[in-house]
Amino acid sequence: MEGRDSGDSVKFTAKDASSIIVYAEIAIDGQNWTPVLSDDGILDKKEESFTVSVKDLKTGSHYVILRVKDQADNGASVTVKFSRK
Repeated sequence: MEGRDSGDSVKFTAKDASSIIVYAEIAIDGQNWTPVLSDDGILDKKEESFTVSVKDLKTGSHYVILRVKDQADNGASVTVKFSRK
C-alpha cells in the first residue's frame, strides 16, 4: 500500500497479490473510522485507488490512515502525514 499528499487530497493505492479488496475505511487525525469506496465506486479488484479530500483541514500537521481488508479477511494500513499552510 502507498499514499501521498496531493494538495487538496490524499491519494492511496492498495494492492493484494491473491484476493480482491472488499472493505476500506479512513481516519483523519485520529477521528472515527469512516468507510470509503474506491475511486471507481466499487471494491472489486486486487488493486484499488482511493482519494480523500483534505481541503477543509485547518493549518498545521495532519495525518490520514487508510486501512483495507481482502476477501480472506487479511488487513493492511498506511498513514500519510502532511502539513497544511
